[in-house]
Amino acid sequence: MYVAAEHYHFSGVLAVVSGGLFLSFRSHDIFSYETRLQTYSVWSTLIFILNGFVFILIGLQLPHIVDGLGSVSLLDSILYGLVISLLTIVVRIIWVFPGAYIPRWISKKIRTREENPGWKNVLLVAWSGMRGVVSLASALAIPLTMTNGEAFPQRNLILFITFIVILVTLVFQGLSLPLLIKWLDIQVNENEEEQEQDIRLRLASTVVEYLDANYSSESSEIEAFNRVKERYKRMIEFSGNKLASDENASKPAFMPKYRQMLIELVDVRRKTLVKMQKEKKYDDELLPD
Repeated sequence: MYVAAEHYHFSGVLAVVSGGLFLSFRSHDIFSYETRLQTYSVWSTLIFILNGFVFILIGLQLPHIVDGLGSVSLLDSILYGLVISLLTIVVRIIWVFPGAYIPRWISKKIRTREENPGWKNVLLVAWSGMRGVVSLASALAIPLTMTNGEAFPQRNLILFITFIVILVTLVFQGLSLPLLIKWLDIQVNENEEEQEQDIRLRLASTVVEYLDANYSSESSEIEAFNRVKERYKRMIEFSGNKLASDENASKPAFMPKYRQMLIELVDVRRKTLVKMQKEKKYDDELLPD
């Protein structure tokens, strides 16, 4: 009976995970972009609340956990937690380096498709292995009693060690990340503008190909169709020229101020929308979010 219940519970977990993966992969076909934006905001807020709730829960349970350590002293429990924290950090570092380089040694396709990450970036990823809610949830999932009714041995010690590991990795590793980045002298490769131009080029090229395949005669005979096609042709030309320009060319001096202007314009639009909402002059459904 107990085995059957565990089997159905595990199957239910797999079904939920599979359903979530399917919805995430097919969300662009199922939901509109407004729904996806709203869903992203809702889930971000919900995840933040749940993370906070879990840590509040362990904080409330900590006095009870300390009292239930039994024969193991508090000092020994802290020492065990520190040793396991150190072991967790070392094992992650040892694991990440082979995980980053062995696939590159085996597959020529990976070496061709992806740039060499370099040991500095790999070390940064290895050092960023902070533990959090997942580790805590795994520890809290340990049952209070075993199948024979006896208390699970050293459950409170496991929870206490998990709390120490989370504290060490979040505080020590988290606060040391800026110093590690500075010491490794890691430079961020800002290629967002290049990627944006590449996206625009591909989208515009796809549109022109579609117009040539389905509206070729209309594009040559009707001015409205021709204007749309010419517009995307200009986008292709502009994006192509931008991508063909020297990647190492220095950015114009006005770019920082230009970006600041764009940010300020977003703030101006937001304030105007808030003002219009307060005026109750327009329907809320017509005002953009």
